[in-house]
Amino acid sequence: MANKSIIAAFVFILVIISLIISIPLLTLSSTFSNYGTINEPLFFDFSSPIEKLNVNIDWGDIEIKYVTTPVDYYVKIQVDIELIGQSLAEKEYSDFFSVDWDDTSPSPTFTMLCKSDACLDLSRLLKQDVDIIITLNAIILFDINITVNKKGNVHQIVPFGVTTDNIDIYTNEGDIFCDFNYCTLEGNITGIANDGNIGLKAYNPEYTRNITWACNSIAGNIRINISHINQYKIMNATITGSLVGNFFGDIYVYYYDNTANIGARITLNDTIAALKGGRYRSDWEGFEVEVLKNSTDDQYGYELTSTDFPAITNYNLLLKGLTLYNYEGKYEVYLYSY
Repeated sequence: MANKSIIAAFVFILVIISLIISIPLLTLSSTFSNYGTINEPLFFDFSSPIEKLNVNIDWGDIEIKYVTTPVDYYVKIQVDIELIGQSLAEKEYSDFFSVDWDDTSPSPTFTMLCKSDACLDLSRLLKQDVDIIITLNAIILFDINITVNKKGNVHQIVPFGVTTDNIDIYTNEGDIFCDFNYCTLEGNITGIANDGNIGLKAYNPEYTRNITWACNSIAGNIRINISHINQYKIMNATITGSLVGNFFGDIYVYYYDNTANIGARITLNDTIAALKGGRYRSDWEGFEVEVLKNSTDDQYGYELTSTDFPAITNYNLLLKGLTLYNYEGKYEVYLYSY
């Protein structure tokens, strides 16, 4: 009987050891068997006259660029999808995304929506990249309307000699950056980032008419950089802007012009902290500063006006919602006008 008890105990221990070894191996084997890779490029183009381009996606980073050499298309869209991780074995991009390219009108629409929230679960994948490159023919002029419903950055570069019309960009979670470099702007610019940063850079731009800038960041930073260093390149218009920040992000304003033909007025609304000292850095050479007060004579902001304002053409920008009394963020204002 003793031998049988020893044998039974030995068998029991052996079974336990086998389970301890086999269960993780089976689990690991099952897990790796579900791993896979999706790496599929998609291409779309539009070769008819165009008035407006609409892009509506749930998730992905968008880059907008221009081609100045002769091409046989007005718009070309390339989508690079790369997913690596669990539950992707024998899967295709169409299992996760619904993609549609409506090119039946002069306002083509590209739509790429998630079929479920599973494709947004970054924690379960080793890699999850969706890049959308939009190439525009620089010889034509049309409106651009970009919407990112869930998550993604939008980056637009308008190079030398290119002319743009209205630009309207919205992203729920992501950054917006527009770079206008020696180009011509004929339309209004709108950027809304619910949870992201907004950057707007205008380097020696020209304008054909008075336009409006409207940027709103609910939980991010706003950075504005305006430079007019070529005194022979005239603006030809006045820019009115409303740049609304928040109580959680920082504001950066860099402005420079070296001609009496261009003036600027920068209004900092709801700004309680002083412009100089502590964590706030600023300079305003060529500008006069006026303290703004409300009806109860309490300070609530500043108005910085260049000594050549109003000039032939002007920037008239309102920045609102910068700081609170105990806010630990910062804003930087560097203004130079000659």
